[in-house]
Amino acid sequence: MCNEGSRGDTEMKKNSPDDRRKQILKTAMDVFAEKGFRSTDVQEIADRCSVGKGTVYRHFESKENLFWEVGRTIFVYLEQLLEEIQSLSMPALQRVERFVLASCEFLTEYPARIAILAQIRSIPKQLMVESIRQYVQVRFTSPVCEMFREAIIAGEIAEGDPLNYHISVMNAVWGVILLYNADEDSLTLVERVRLTLHLLLHGMVCSREIKQEQGC
Repeated sequence: MCNEGSRGDTEMKKNSPDDRRKQILKTAMDVFAEKGFRSTDVQEIADRCSVGKGTVYRHFESKENLFWEVGRTIFVYLEQLLEEIQSLSMPALQRVERFVLASCEFLTEYPARIAILAQIRSIPKQLMVESIRQYVQVRFTSPVCEMFREAIIAGEIAEGDPLNYHISVMNAVWGVILLYNADEDSLTLVERVRLTLHLLLHGMVCSREIKQEQGC
């Protein structure tokens, strides 16, 4: 077991504080994803980084703070992604689809990200840190709801509550992500999400007009 002042700490001193912080965050993501928040010991994170436990606490004041900072690394990327997609010149519903699929691609590149977000989503609202709840509301929920609102106004989708659209779509997509089994599915996870999203947003019902065009 590594202690403060160990060879690992000496080696890490060669790196900048920012590099050390990034290494701790990446390692913490792996450990939290593997063991869950409750079963994770900060000492194990320190050991995997070859640093002392005190080094971890110099960068993060508590295990809770470290966990939220791990989640924040994911949220920051998704927030930037959403901002880029919001600025695209395309129908609102297409922007919703683009954001969901691009997010799924990002998460599947490193499955630990999925495990971390799943843990965050499982936290009861009354126990979630208020600043995190507000962050998700302002940076994600509200912008996506606004895209659904635009889609309603443009006649792309039926009249309805944008928040209900948002919740329904995101819950369905998360269900696909969490239940996906590569051994039993002929599609990749992103392909399965794309199909699910298409069915949700465009429906399975063949309208009279489409029947006439396609011979349904």
